[in-house]
Amino acid sequence: MKSSHSYLYYFFLLTFFTSISSYFLLEKNLKILLKNKANIFSYLLSLPLILVSSLYIFTLYKSHNPHPLAINGFRYIPDSYENFPVKHTNFFYCTVELPKRPLHLDTMDKCTITPANKSLPTLWVMGDSHAGHLMGLLTQLQQKSGYGIHLVETVGEPFPAESGTSSPERQRLWNAVLTRMKSGDFVVLGRIFLTRDGEIKPLPDIENWLQQVGKITSYLETKNVSIIIMSPIPIFRFDSLYNCAPSQANNTTCDIKRKNEEKPVNDIMHRIINIQENHKNLYVFDAFSEICPEELTYCSPVRHGIPLYRDKDHLNIYGSEILYKNFSSFLKNITPP
Repeated sequence: MKSSHSYLYYFFLLTFFTSISSYFLLEKNLKILLKNKANIFSYLLSLPLILVSSLYIFTLYKSHNPHPLAINGFRYIPDSYENFPVKHTNFFYCTVELPKRPLHLDTMDKCTITPANKSLPTLWVMGDSHAGHLMGLLTQLQQKSGYGIHLVETVGEPFPAESGTSSPERQRLWNAVLTRMKSGDFVVLGRIFLTRDGEIKPLPDIENWLQQVGKITSYLETKNVSIIIMSPIPIFRFDSLYNCAPSQANNTTCDIKRKNEEKPVNDIMHRIINIQENHKNLYVFDAFSEICPEELTYCSPVRHGIPLYRDKDHLNIYGSEILYKNFSSFLKNITPP
């Protein structure tokens, strides 16, 4: 888990020393230089500084982790993304979103890490951005437990496709996975299950998607490979996490009632269980209860003063990392088909 405390300290120290240095090295000399000049020279010299400052503020505003712009009472703001896998590339290399993020010839190699030893399985994680936001969990599984990990997010495209025909890029990735997977491995499916706006309810393609999952599960049973579906997580209503003001008892103004949120999630879970009954190598991990435990009345996007989400329906690195303890136990309890 990455803390941004040091980031903030360095930011304020840099600002302080930059201000002092600019006075002695720049402002004093400029005053002498412009003492007998018309005011127009001052304005012309100020313009580049204003443009540079504006660009800097705009860059912070557009960044994924605008730490110095919006602390809002949080203990710190975890990163939304991290270098993934834990070797020589960044997460966005492991994201396919045409045309700006194409599938490269070496994407498969750069976005896969083999297990620490041959007896350990690899987790082949497939899906849209709700597979992508599991990177914190996967990094923990690789670093702490030695599992092999693979993740290439196909933005806006769940796997498998409800029609049974994936995009060429996703199909190429899946074919590459099939050639590399071994007995005892896991295919982990993450996707958006629920509508993001208005009434939260199951998306209309879920039934067809589950039928395709069933077909793949049957095929993978012959290869002694299990499938794990990551359940939906709570979807919040805020436009920006930084609008979620902390309130009493460690709650926030963005908290939502658990009993309202669990209804559409239970609908999804029941549909998965119906498919699961026909496949001994199909499992579902209840991520909803990890993020919003059953004993709580309200679900919150913040825990102990630390945000779990990067937006209203995606976990940040910290939110994903907290799945590690129970998910690793969950894996150990799975009996290969």
